[in-house]
Amino acid sequence: MKQRSIEVRVGALILLAVGLVLGFVVLMGGLSFQPTYTVYVAFENPGGLTTGAPVRISGVKVGRVVELEFQGGAERRPGEPDALIRAVAKIEKGYQSSIHDDARWFVTTQSVLGEMFLAVEPGSRARPVLQDGASVQGVSPPRLDLLLSETYELLHRSVGGLAQNEKK
Repeated sequence: MKQRSIEVRVGALILLAVGLVLGFVVLMGGLSFQPTYTVYVAFENPGGLTTGAPVRISGVKVGRVVELEFQGGAERRPGEPDALIRAVAKIEKGYQSSIHDDARWFVTTQSVLGEMFLAVEPGSRARPVLQDGASVQGVSPPRLDLLLSETYELLHRSVGGLAQNEKK
């Protein structure tokens, strides 16, 4: 009888530990069981945006990027923005009334070295609310690699021009 009591206690302790670990994973993983709606955001270049990145309005997490789709050469529906990459964002329904059809969507970071996220400027309250399944155009982040290469090329041409001018 005593052996059975110890086995029940050990089993209960193991179940409690597994429950706590699962609860911790759900809380820290940012899983939400709220109903969501989908918005498709088109980008020429989404920069460092990745699947799983948060969607934020004024710093408040309202959803998650669930997929990045390559659209090169794909058929598009009428009225859908023309872009290479389409981010599929799932946003909690509770925030739908805050996002209007003139909202701006762009990729940014928390800080200089922070994680990338999809930021939303909600738009004008006088405009209609953005509907489930809507396709919008996102603002692509600046391409620092292109800026650096163009700056290097400009500097190289300037030095070459100065050297040519000195020889004359």
